[in-house]
Amino acid sequence: MASKECVICDEPIATPSELDDGICADCDGAAVAETEDELRSAGIDPDDEPVVIAAEVMRRINLPS
Repeated sequence: MASKECVICDEPIATPSELDDGICADCDGAAVAETEDELRSAGIDPDDEPVVIAAEVMRRINLPS
């Protein structure tokens, strides 16, 4: 069976991501770190619960209800 290639780095997947079988663990880890950095730069704690992060993003977007 041929090994799948990562959709991000196009390398054969030696260690798959735990969440997405089309992405290698290295790219998954890099994406997580980048997202955490972006949240921190926006003044949002990436360790908050997802619902808290979503509420803060929605508050900043200020979408009409």
